[in-house]
Amino acid sequence: MSTSTVSKALKVRQPLAPSDVAASSRSRPCARVSDALRKRVLASVRELDYQPHGRAQPGSSEATRLIGFFVGDFVNLLYVHVVAAAEARLAQLGYTLLMASTREDARREQELLTLLRERRVDGAILCFGEETHPDLAQSLERLDTPVVVLDRQAPAGTDSVMVDHRAGTHAAARYLIGLGHRRIGLLTAAGHLRPGLERVAGMQKAYEESGLDFAHCSIRPECRTSNEAYAATLAMLDSPEPPTAILAPGSQALSGTLRAIRDRGLNIPRDISLISFGDTEIAQSNEPPITTIRWDLTALGQQAVDLLLHRIDGRIGSDVRSIHIPTEIILRQSCAAPLLAAKDTL
Repeated sequence: MSTSTVSKALKVRQPLAPSDVAASSRSRPCARVSDALRKRVLASVRELDYQPHGRAQPGSSEATRLIGFFVGDFVNLLYVHVVAAAEARLAQLGYTLLMASTREDARREQELLTLLRERRVDGAILCFGEETHPDLAQSLERLDTPVVVLDRQAPAGTDSVMVDHRAGTHAAARYLIGLGHRRIGLLTAAGHLRPGLERVAGMQKAYEESGLDFAHCSIRPECRTSNEAYAATLAMLDSPEPPTAILAPGSQALSGTLRAIRDRGLNIPRDISLISFGDTEIAQSNEPPITTIRWDLTALGQQAVDLLLHRIDGRIGSDVRSIHIPTEIILRQSCAAPLLAAKDTL
């Protein structure tokens, strides 16, 4: 069945349901296609989830030179640096960045993926907030537009660029345990997403290696905003066995954790130690400055772009690529031995 035959069949005006074909496909009548053939074409359209292409193949003069960057939300201040690095690299190469947020809505994710199915962009970097949604993996598998998943669990067959959150959290936890901390609080932005899962795994590994009971680690997920982190931190501090150290996301959540510590009249690091995930201005400008688990945000954005463009241009083979960005601990003045451990050494 030729492409022209499919095009003619889609242009036949018939009383079809809206779900049969895309709105842009229902056009003026065309009498040169038989009704039987039209029905066969439309059946194939539904079966294959056909979407009309908005551009030609990569490398053609009709390429859009647009790259999508789709994130779950704009709450995370670290996205700003990653996006800026990606946009700068794309601008050097003659591409324009198209930014969009899914607002943590699975239906919105599917709407943005439709842009890819219709080939309205040449490729996309995806950092969705619902990586475990079953429809997402299926949708990505059906795409013929190149994508790179950023710091999320990538479905099979999809390129990715990841931050090594597990190693960073493991190193931070070992540092705190070495200072004498046994009850450590861990706040994560989303417990079901890869960064949160990897941080919990890194913390658990540090406890197990030190022969400590992981039950002494207090984990609070869903701390994206300042208010969410404030409430979670207060709950930990007011518990019968409060943590002597806390690891918290370094974006807006960190301000909530700092506010809770102040409201309880605690001093950093005398009464409680604090480490942040991600080196933000909040961590740097706080008094005292906050010890941080840091990764190269510029490299994260640039390597995602480079991997995507290499895939678009066909400069890499069919093997799936996964790049890992390392983490490091930046020691500042927010950590010390817990009071009980300090007294024991006197």
